[in-house]
Amino acid sequence: MNNLGKQSNILITGICGFIGSHMARQLTRLGYNVYGVDRIYRHEQICEDIFYGLDLTADNAVVELTDLLNKYKINIVIHLAALIQVGEGEQKPDLYYLNNVDGTKNVLEAMRIAGVKQLIFSSTAAVYKPVDMTDDDGDELKSDPISISPRHTDHNKYRDLMMPPVSILKRTLKETDPVDPISVYGKTKLRCEQIIKNYCDNYSFQAVIFRFFNVAGGKEIYKKPIHLIPILVQKIFMKETFTIFGKNYPTRDGTCYRDYLHVDDLIEAAVSAIKRWDRLVFMHGYNNIGDNLLSTMLTEQVTIINDSNTNGDSPITVDQSEKNEEDIVLQNSDTNLNDEEVCKILGDPDVESSLFRVYNLGMGICFSVLQVYAQVGSHYQVDYADPDEKCRFGFEFKDRRQGDPPLLLANVMRAQIELEWSAKKCLDAIITDTIRNMS
Repeated sequence: MNNLGKQSNILITGICGFIGSHMARQLTRLGYNVYGVDRIYRHEQICEDIFYGLDLTADNAVVELTDLLNKYKINIVIHLAALIQVGEGEQKPDLYYLNNVDGTKNVLEAMRIAGVKQLIFSSTAAVYKPVDMTDDDGDELKSDPISISPRHTDHNKYRDLMMPPVSILKRTLKETDPVDPISVYGKTKLRCEQIIKNYCDNYSFQAVIFRFFNVAGGKEIYKKPIHLIPILVQKIFMKETFTIFGKNYPTRDGTCYRDYLHVDDLIEAAVSAIKRWDRLVFMHGYNNIGDNLLSTMLTEQVTIINDSNTNGDSPITVDQSEKNEEDIVLQNSDTNLNDEEVCKILGDPDVESSLFRVYNLGMGICFSVLQVYAQVGSHYQVDYADPDEKCRFGFEFKDRRQGDPPLLLANVMRAQIELEWSAKKCLDAIITDTIRNMS
């Protein structure tokens, strides 16, 4: 086998989207044969030679996609095509179910007909049940907004003060946590996961589900950005008012906490899964081997270095959270079992073994909306302005947006252990790359 793995012919749905276009370029550079479908062709995003216009919800979608899978001898499908805006999903639920759920059904059916059974699916952290934001006494955590009136110019001090306390950092989401989405977008993605699981159970599909947290860091595809960081970059650059939805969440400063991920790190996770595909099947697809055996097999192979820099409920500083990646990433020893050794333990895998494995992809660190605002603003050397003042620009608060949970923070240990992956780029790198790509 070459170092690309067996899955050298890849089809990407949503190839002209933000993640899809970056994914296609990187996989092509690595030597994979990449093809893609999308409803809209954006020549600035993707090479025309590998693009095929196709609406995955169209009546002929299954037939046309089946033909493409057969024509190019596709080994694996990376299904990214979806509508992803939480606010829009609340306003247009029927459109989101049609595009996300029905489109996924058509992709799976085309794969079944063509005999392509390996799938990477882009899901979301929005599928999880909102975390419990109460303290040990059952009382809701209180927000403690930090005054930035009338102007606050000490960017570093402001960012440090707003770092979440350990009581927040302990509320990470694991892949085994309950799923109960509160947004239409999250509900459509969960339904897709369930349908994919059915195909794995009934047709021996092998699927890796990536639950993305907030992805950013590359070139935006929209003239009007739809993600927080590029929106902030545009607003601050244009000296326009930025709208924050909700200021009374049970968080440190009253605004939502989110876990961010650079698009390059996301792509690295996909490449890692592709290269280790057989190993994942050995571990999880043969006789339904689960987490217990996996943990037993890997316990003596890995050393996890715990971050011991914080005690009690004190906040973690920016430097600790962004710069000391070696304190939180998985360190692999030289005694990892190779696939042949795994076979000796598990026996020869059935070629029809199914696989359904979920992985969180995030940094494992969260930042509030106000903190991200401060971090982006520091790149432009701007002063912070109280929204109540009639200043040249700043931010304004509006009511909470339906479907927004107060906290989304990834527990990424499963991906660290099984994919030997962890995010390498910190929040400042994400912001820097976003600014450079939007310039």
